[in-house]
Amino acid sequence: MTWPGEEKKWYFNTKTGKVEHGRISSLFDVMGPYDSEEEAQDALEKAARDNAKWDEENRSWDGERGADSLSNLGTERERAKIKRDPRGEEDAPSAIF
Repeated sequence: MTWPGEEKKWYFNTKTGKVEHGRISSLFDVMGPYDSEEEAQDALEKAARDNAKWDEENRSWDGERGADSLSNLGTERERAKIKRDPRGEEDAPSAIF
């Protein structure tokens, strides 16, 4: 199924490792949309670059605060649970499209 205005968009399928033209696969399996095939092909590399940049920003932000941002939120066990599931949901429901 293609949504209006997305006919010419490109997606990267994380399961197959292939680029798709139009919305072919489940949203759970794709990254995008992208305006070009080249952008879609570069999706994983761009995500890795963005994650590294954001990780560095987070480290500098935590450094400015002087400690782990979760350090004042209860016991070590409680902090570990928050890190695993920040919403506090044990069995979070999935959206179905």
